[in-house]
Amino acid sequence: MTPLEGARPQLRAATDPRARGGGLYAPRFVSNGPPVRHPVLRRWDLQRRIDELWAVSERETGVALTVG
Repeated sequence: MTPLEGARPQLRAATDPRARGGGLYAPRFVSNGPPVRHPVLRRWDLQRRIDELWAVSERETGVALTVG
């Protein structure tokens, strides 16, 4: 896809008054098509995975990361 086509989902999310926050806007057919809202699927173990990512990031960078 061209850079212009790649920017269309972000432009729609930012400018469409009907766009909802927290939504995923992407091409209808994965890599082409008009930008449409797709469902955001959450993993049942998402919080555990987030915690693991934070721990690995702190360990590998040597920087204590804080949220808040």
